[in-house]
Amino acid sequence: MAGTTYGIGHEIRMQNFSKIAKQNGWQVQHHKMKEGNPLEFKLTKFQKQNKSICAVVDLDPRYIRSFKKELAMILRKLKLLDIKVFFLESDLRNINKMPFYKYVDHVFYPYGHIGTKNRKKLSTGLGYSIFSTELISLTKKMKSDRKKKHHVLINCGGSDPAKVTEFYLDQLVSFHSVNLKVTVICGPYFDSKRRKVLKLFVSGSQHKFKFKRNVKNLCKFYEDSTVALVTGGLSRNEIAFLQKKSFVVDLNAAQAKTTKLLENYSPITKVGRIDRDSNALMSEKFVSNFRNFILHNDKIGTSISQDRVFFVGGSEKNILVRIEELI
Repeated sequence: MAGTTYGIGHEIRMQNFSKIAKQNGWQVQHHKMKEGNPLEFKLTKFQKQNKSICAVVDLDPRYIRSFKKELAMILRKLKLLDIKVFFLESDLRNINKMPFYKYVDHVFYPYGHIGTKNRKKLSTGLGYSIFSTELISLTKKMKSDRKKKHHVLINCGGSDPAKVTEFYLDQLVSFHSVNLKVTVICGPYFDSKRRKVLKLFVSGSQHKFKFKRNVKNLCKFYEDSTVALVTGGLSRNEIAFLQKKSFVVDLNAAQAKTTKLLENYSPITKVGRIDRDSNALMSEKFVSNFRNFILHNDKIGTSISQDRVFFVGGSEKNILVRIEELI
């Protein structure tokens, strides 16, 4: 699932899962749904391939609630083909009351708490996070960031409908303590008009800005930066996994809950919730904490053990192993 409203986090997660599954001997078909074509999905490949034994579904919860009846029809067809259905969810509210739920064999909720917990029809915890093999490898290469302490990465997703990118740029343009090198990731759903406006906004700044579009692999940018300015989605989790310093603006209560949890295990500064907190309040918190970090190397080189959060060396397979146990 990807689009202007839902971003690209779900799509990237499934790309990572598909790659890992193939590396572990699975035969994988990857179907991408477009936001403009609700539940555009073809069962012909499943029908032709008798070896298909499971479907792993990863959709934005807002999308699910908009098309829950249509989704139930599709999952029913999969069950008639004797295909087990596994769901990756980011919102568990009332999911057991959804019309499609009876066709789901198991739900994975990769949030809520450290580690993993398994119940009859539900597996939860950050231990079920799905990261790319490149990101896993990057943890072994990372060194101290002291030599590049002024390198900033801004990445707020594929579409950033809440315009958190604009918020961060506004803060940095007004920051004059030192010169910064800033890389801004513009996702595939940033239109040309918006990109032009962003570039014009920073054109007179003392800092050096680079805008990158349609980046498929963020690992190089993660490696080259000291601090990341992100929203409470996939990028936040990846940065926390790398133990990089990050500032996080959450879009809703669910994201805020996970960010608060991760603050105890990684160098995250929670800026606020854009759906609740005022721009002035978030700006005040960001500016004071960002200045302390840039000028005083605040929280660089944290000694927190990564395996307490994501089971380094194994988390990318946790969900795969659990599915194999359930098939």
